[in-house]
Amino acid sequence: HFFSKITMNVSGMNEHSQTLPSQEDFLCTLAPIKGFNGITAPLVFLCPGEGAHSADADLVLLKSSPSWNAVEGALMDTVPDFTSLESFLKLGLGVHTAPTSPVVTTVVTILHLDSWRLWGVHPDVVLGHSIGEVSALYASGLLSISEAIETAYKLGVAAAKFEGKMVHVLLTEEQIKSFPRGELSVASVNHSVLNDKHGKVSVTLCGPASAVEEYLLEDMTATELRPQHPWHHPKYHDTLALLGLQFAAKNTTRGRSPGGVVAVSCATGEAIEGVSTAHWAAWLSQPLKFREALKCVRSHLQTRTDDKKGTEVCIIELGAHPVMTDAVATISTNAIHAATMRRGVSSVEFIKNQRNLLRAKGVFDGPDLANLVFAGTRPSCCSPEFSNVPFADQGIGSVQIPVLAKQLAAYFPGLGPQDFYRYASIEELRACWDAPALSAVARPVTADSPTSASLDVMGLSFKLPPNVQTTCDVWNALVRGDVAIGNPPDPSFKGLPAGYLNPPFDSKTAIAAARVAGVQGAEAKAMDPQHALALHLASKMWEDAGPQATTAAKTNLSRIGVYIGAWQPPAGAPRSAYRVLGNQLSALSSRVANAYAITGPAMTINTACSSSLVAMDAALRDARAGRIDFAIVGGVNLVATSPEAAEAFDDLNRAGMLSPTARCHTFSDAADGYVRSEGGCLFLLKSSAVKAVGGRQEALPCRARIVGSAVNQNGPRKPLTAVDPVSQEAVIRAACADAGVIPSALSVVEMHGTGTRLGDPVECSALAAAMTQQETTGSANTGSPCFLTAAKMHFGHLESAAGALGLLKAVLMLERRIVPAFAVCKPGMNPSVVQAMEMSCGKLALPPHGGAKLSDDALVGVSSFGFAGNNAHVVLEAAQALPGQATTISSAVAEAAVAAVESTNAIEKEEQAETTKTTQQHKQKVPKDVAAAPRTEPAASEAATIDFVWNVCVQVI
Repeated sequence: HFFSKITMNVSGMNEHSQTLPSQEDFLCTLAPIKGFNGITAPLVFLCPGEGAHSADADLVLLKSSPSWNAVEGALMDTVPDFTSLESFLKLGLGVHTAPTSPVVTTVVTILHLDSWRLWGVHPDVVLGHSIGEVSALYASGLLSISEAIETAYKLGVAAAKFEGKMVHVLLTEEQIKSFPRGELSVASVNHSVLNDKHGKVSVTLCGPASAVEEYLLEDMTATELRPQHPWHHPKYHDTLALLGLQFAAKNTTRGRSPGGVVAVSCATGEAIEGVSTAHWAAWLSQPLKFREALKCVRSHLQTRTDDKKGTEVCIIELGAHPVMTDAVATISTNAIHAATMRRGVSSVEFIKNQRNLLRAKGVFDGPDLANLVFAGTRPSCCSPEFSNVPFADQGIGSVQIPVLAKQLAAYFPGLGPQDFYRYASIEELRACWDAPALSAVARPVTADSPTSASLDVMGLSFKLPPNVQTTCDVWNALVRGDVAIGNPPDPSFKGLPAGYLNPPFDSKTAIAAARVAGVQGAEAKAMDPQHALALHLASKMWEDAGPQATTAAKTNLSRIGVYIGAWQPPAGAPRSAYRVLGNQLSALSSRVANAYAITGPAMTINTACSSSLVAMDAALRDARAGRIDFAIVGGVNLVATSPEAAEAFDDLNRAGMLSPTARCHTFSDAADGYVRSEGGCLFLLKSSAVKAVGGRQEALPCRARIVGSAVNQNGPRKPLTAVDPVSQEAVIRAACADAGVIPSALSVVEMHGTGTRLGDPVECSALAAAMTQQETTGSANTGSPCFLTAAKMHFGHLESAAGALGLLKAVLMLERRIVPAFAVCKPGMNPSVVQAMEMSCGKLALPPHGGAKLSDDALVGVSSFGFAGNNAHVVLEAAQALPGQATTISSAVAEAAVAAVESTNAIEKEEQAETTKTTQQHKQKVPKDVAAAPRTEPAASEAATIDFVWNVCVQVI
C-alpha cells in the first residue's frame, strides 16, 4: 500500500545530516507547501527577548516544528556537551542564565516561526526585542538556522561575563534622561504607555544586583525581571573584542528573500539591510531603541495595506509566553494579536485557540492540504477527490495511520494515531482540529432526592485468578505488581495462557456451589458454571456486608434489584431437560434473585467488556427512579468451563484481539492485544435516598459511594469494533455531569486499558480531552494530577466482569486513600500514550513510585468499553465516617495495630509462604517471558504492612 511509503516534501527538514541545508534551500523546501490559505492582512512577526520561557512549558508544539532536526543539528555543532534538543530544552527552559538561556529563547522562537511559515503564514515585517533580534533576522532571511544558533550562543558567552539583574519600570522622558545613575543604566526604551496623562514610557533598566535591588526599594512600582545578567549595559562595550568573538557580515541580498521581508532592528530602531560584528557589539552594550523600532514597523505596514485585503494589522508573537501586548497596541490599536505559547497551558490547546481566533477574525482561512505532495504516483488522501472520504474507506488502517499521523503532525500539532479515530477524514481533521471543544459542565445535584440518589457500597465479594480470596490479597497483588496469567490448570483444556482460577471453577465446583444455593440433582449438573459462580459470589457478598446490612436489605425483597453482567456463552453442556434454562445468560440474574426470593427487577446485561458498568448504570437509574432501595450489581466471566470453551480463544485469536505474549501491556510500547481472564465480583448497594429501614434509623456500612454513571454508543465507525474517542470523551463527561462534578475533579481513573497498540492512546486522548475542557462550573481538582491505573495489567481482561474488577479496585483505593504504583512493561511507555497524556497539560499522570495519597474527598472514575461500541463510565467517591465512628486513628489505636502486626507476624509469614507456594506452582506452567514480567519491587513489603495495619485499625475501631 502506498501509504506505507508516503513522504512529504518537507522531509528534508526532518532529517538531520552532516551538512545542514542553507537558508535558501530550507525556504525553497518550505515554500511549495502552503498548509494554510494564509494571512490576508499585513503581518508582523514579533520575537520576544529574554525571560519569556519557563520550566512548565511542554514540548509538544515545539517538537512538531519542521525545523526541529535542523535546529538540533546546529546546536550539536555549536553548543559544547550538547546531547539532544529535547534534553537541552528540558534542562534550559525556565533557567535565565547565559550562555544557555539566550540560545533557548532563540531555539523556541525559530521553531515557532517555522511552524507558522509551514502553515502558510509569512510576515511582511519582522522585529525582535533584545535577543529576539537573532530570530527576527533568521525570519527575514539574513541568518540561516546554524548562523542564528551560533550568534545566540556567542552573545550568551559574552553576556555571561557579568552577573546582574534587570527591572521594568514606567518613567517620564525627563526621568529617562537621568540615567545612567551610578551603575544602573537603561537597557531598553520599550514603548510609550497609551493614554497615560503623564506621558510615561515603558523602560527596562539593568545593572549589578546591588544597584537593581536598591532601585526596587526606591520605586515600589518597579518589577524585577527574570534575566540574571545586565543585558545591554555599557560595561559590555569591549566584551566581544576581549573574548575574540567575531560574527560574519550579512548583506541585504539574502535579507530580502523571500517576499521582500523587512527586518527592523531593535538596536538601531530602523530597517536594516545587513549585520556585522560591529552591529552586535552596539546591540550588546547600548540601550535598545525598541520604541523607535515599533514606529518603524508601523510606518512600513502603512505602505502595505493597499496590497492586502482589509486594513487590520495582524501581529503574531513567537515566544514561549505573550509579553508584548502593550507593544502591539503602539503599532495599531485595532491590531489582531495572536501568540504561540502561554505558560501553564497545553501548547497544543493554546495554538489551536490562537489559530481559531485568527479564523474568527476573518484573516485566516484554515488548513488547505490539497497542495501537500506525497511520494508515489497514486493520489494523496489529501487531494480534493479523497479529502471527504473516510480513512477506513480508503484502506487506511492501523498500519498506515501512524505513518500518516507522523507526516501531518507539523500541520496539526499534537496529532497522533489515536486522533484518526476522532476525525474520520482529512476534511474533518482540517475543519475541526482547531475548533474549540465543548465545555465540561457539572449538573446541579439536589441532595436526598430520589432523582439524585447515589449508591452506597455495603458489601462486596469476588473471585479472582489465580486464587485471590480477600481484599488484602487483592491489594497486595496490586502493590507487588503480581501478574495472574498462566497456562490452564487442567492440562486437558487446550486454551491459550490466561488468568485462570486455580483451583478451577469447573463443573464439579459449580455443582457444589449450586447445591449450597439449593439447586439439586440434574438441574445443578446442567447449570452453566457462571450461574453457580454468581450464586457463590452472592453468598459471600451477604457475608461481607454483615448481618445488619443483610437484614436491612431483605426487609422488603421487592425493593431489591439484581443486575449482573455476563457475555461468555456456555459450551458443551450435557443433554438435559434443564439445559435450555441452565445455559441461558438471561437466566443468570434471575437465578440469583430466585435463590433469595428477591422480587424486584432482575436482568443480565450483555454488552461484552462493558457489561458490569452498564449493569451499575442500570441499577443507579432504577434507584433514582424510585424502583429499588437496594441492588446486587457485578459481573462474572468463566473461560474454561468445558473443553469446547477453548474454541473461543481460537476465534478471538484469529480476530487479532489476543496478545501473543499473553499480557495486557497497558501503557507500554509492548502493547500487542489483551489476555483473557476469568472470575467475578458482586456488590451489595443501598440507595442514599433510603434513610430508614423497617422504621428504624440505622448506621449501615458504606465502603464507598457510586455517585454518577453514563452509557453511550460509538458513532458510525468501520469496522464495528473500531474505537471512538469522541464517544469515550462524551461518556466520561456525561458520567461526571451525572455526579455533579467536572472531569478534572477526578483524582484517579481506572482505565479500560486492555493493552492494545492504538486502544490505549485513544482512551488516554479521550480522557485528556475531557480533562482539559474549559470548566464553567463545579470544583476542579486543579492542584494535583489525575492518576491513571489499570487492573488488567495484573489480572488480565475479565471481559464481562472487567468493569466489576475496576469498581473493586476503585473501592479499595478510596478505602485506603492510596493509589498503588505499578511498573510499565519493558521497553517502556507507548509513545502515543505519552503524547496523549501530554495533551492534558499535566492533568494526567501515572502514580509515582511508592504510590500516591488520596484526599478524603477524592473521586475515582472507572471506564469500560465494549468491543461493539458500548461505552460506560462510573464515578465513585470516598465514604465519609459513619455517625459515631472515629474519623481519625489515635496513637493508642495505632500502637495497638503495630503490636497486632508484630504478634501476627508468624501467621502472616505462614500465609504468605502458602500463597507463594501456590503462585510458584502456577508460574511453573507460564511461558518464560510472561513469568519474568517486571514488577514494582521496593514498595511491596511496605504497602502490605500499611494495608494490614489499616485493616487492624478498622477492626479495633
